Amino acid sequence: QTGEINPDTSTTKPSAGSGLPSGEDLPDSVDGLKALAVELGIKRTRMGWATCCPPSGTKNDIRRAVLDHLKLQPKTSTGPDAKREAAKSQAATKVASTQKPKDDKPKRGRGRPAGAGHTPEARRKIAASRRGKTWSKDIRDKMAQAKLGRELPTETRRRISASHLGKEIRNETRAKMAKRRKGRLHAQDVKERIRQSLLESYKKKRIMRESLDAALRQQLSDSNKERDLERRFKSPYEEMEALRKQMEPLIRQYRRLHGTNPTLGAAKKNFPSLYSSLVRYNELLEKTKNRPGRRTGGL
Repeated sequence: QTGEINPDTSTTKPSAGSGLPSGEDLPDSVDGLKALAVELGIKRTRMGWATCCPPSGTKNDIRRAVLDHLKLQPKTSTGPDAKREAAKSQAATKVASTQKPKDDKPKRGRGRPAGAGHTPEARRKIAASRRGKTWSKDIRDKMAQAKLGRELPTETRRRISASHLGKEIRNETRAKMAKRRKGRLHAQDVKERIRQSLLESYKKKRIMRESLDAALRQQLSDSNKERDLERRFKSPYEEMEALRKQMEPLIRQYRRLHGTNPTLGAAKKNFPSLYSSLVRYNELLEKTKNRPGRRTGGL
């Protein structure tokens, strides 16, 4: 809407009857119209242009408000007051006409538009400018206080966990992490929390181990019971199937607890009864390995 300011039309000429500019004498520039609106009292302090010149405070709205104001002014005879007012309006319009017109294009908001990303070159420059900088202890404490007690949603935690699954840390990275943490000491309250957590974990494992061992001792208490089993079964295949059924729930619990199947060494150390059953099962497996007939396998 703004263009080159015409000096011939930017100055106001007082009308013969009222001493105020007429519609044809209004300035063409936005600054000239604003200066005239301030001079006429249309624009008041602490009020925006959209309020003084509705609806939007644009150039056309200011022109319309000035014309409406001039229509409401009573006609007065030319006198000292009228000449003085006309001179003031003409001076204000002349000052506004000498100023550089402002661009009426809407200003762009701060920040990047939504969805716009940095170019690779911009990313390299940002990384180079931040490389080597460290946060001070005061800033780190403030950041920690801001995040203290904040809980992530379940869906966010699930996505973070899924993104870390399957990742392996290289040996070079492990060495760097160990070197950085070497000599770092935990605070007393942190040590106490770690201690309580480990005690609770060890307690759960001990209870589970005792319950498994008690269940196994109850099922396979002594060698007499094993001999009875041998006499009761008609073939080693039937005995192996019975041992498999007896140990299957206990092995499942061990797998949930430790994440792997029990080995002979682990069973001998933690579950003596399970160890004896596994030894017996392996003996029967060796006996039936080269026999024709049913096909057997391990647990």
